Amino acid sequence: AERVGPHNLPDLFAGWDVIYLDEVVDIGFSGPCTTSKWIGMNFMMVNQDLAIVDATQTPLIRELAKRKVDVIPLRLRHARTLAGGFHCVTLDVRRRGGLETYCA
Repeated sequence: AERVGPHNLPDLFAGWDVIYLDEVVDIGFSGPCTTSKWIGMNFMMVNQDLAIVDATQTPLIRELAKRKVDVIPLRLRHARTLAGGFHCVTLDVRRRGGLETYCA
């Protein structure tokens, strides 16, 4: 991947299973555009086995499937205009389980 790859991955993520994609599906936009096409990579993990992903991002969905992650494909048509994908436009107000730190 030209934009992000092993050459510029922060040390924090060493040892993580990282997915690199060479291209993203441009979802387009209407009105002012405040983000790049890469907002399509913004998805939300519901749990370790389930992700909410923009339905147009078939390369990403295929990569997640290879890792046995189930996907709920949805459309967020105005992600580029809103400057946020599924992860950015959600707020979890109820959570089950204990607090976990992934970046310590």
